[in-house]
Amino acid sequence: MQRRFWFLDQHEALSVRVTDWLERLSSHARRYRFIYGVVALMLFVIGLWISLRSLKFELTELNLLPLVANLLIGAPIAICFNAMGLQVAGRITGISIGFFHAFHVTILAMVTNILPVPAGTILHSSALSARGVGLAQAGGVILLGNLATLGLIATLVGVALLDSMPALAIILLIAGLPVFVGSVLVVKYTAGRALASAFVFLRLGRALILVLRVQLCFLGIGVSVTLAEAVSISGAVILGSAAAIFPAGLGISEALAATMATALSLAPAAAFMATALNRVSTLVIAGMLVPFGFWRRGAGDA
Repeated sequence: MQRRFWFLDQHEALSVRVTDWLERLSSHARRYRFIYGVVALMLFVIGLWISLRSLKFELTELNLLPLVANLLIGAPIAICFNAMGLQVAGRITGISIGFFHAFHVTILAMVTNILPVPAGTILHSSALSARGVGLAQAGGVILLGNLATLGLIATLVGVALLDSMPALAIILLIAGLPVFVGSVLVVKYTAGRALASAFVFLRLGRALILVLRVQLCFLGIGVSVTLAEAVSISGAVILGSAAAIFPAGLGISEALAATMATALSLAPAAAFMATALNRVSTLVIAGMLVPFGFWRRGAGDA
């Protein structure tokens, strides 16, 4: 039986706004896809070039072991967690999505994110809508998940910065913790404690995986960072990814990571390069797995 979000049902105007926002966001992104794509690509390439010049880095200096570990282990695990997140979103609305179908949608969204379209939100919402969930309800649960992720990462970064930047840390905690807790309570009220627990676990897991992957990329370029620093840089990456009108936050995440690194007295060029390497590894694995996703769908996976 399908579940409906009470706050969307009780506020018809809000439901209409969610549907309208999704449609307008998709239309706007497609209309200006070339402009956004060029700007994002220029920002990414110029930032990477400046980073390489600033670090005076040679490709022969790369430490391949952590980079290969991130590529072959970190990226696939991250994709699997994202796929399970889509499954949980489906369960919250009362429908079932098979893992391989969720996996296929996830890798397709990641590859499509190369284009200036908010593919994650659009494709995940479409996957739910295809099973009979209204667009407002589908978009609502996906947007709620994104909001919870932002609230969680703001909270984690706030905790990480308590010693080095207490004022900013308190602001992040005040802003992030209520958003995260409120999102979890909405899920609990709508779908029960078990799914709320899964909702929390997956977001914590995704955050932890990203932190570990960022640390591996820093090690790959010969830079050592503390756990608190890795958490803070990861927070900047997630915040940049929220700039969905750009392709996967292309260039935005890296620029924010460099800005955060400056505040942490780390080399901003190193942060830009590490987060760029992390992005590339994810896109490479997702691109390689796209044919597998279509093969599974052709085999009849639901």
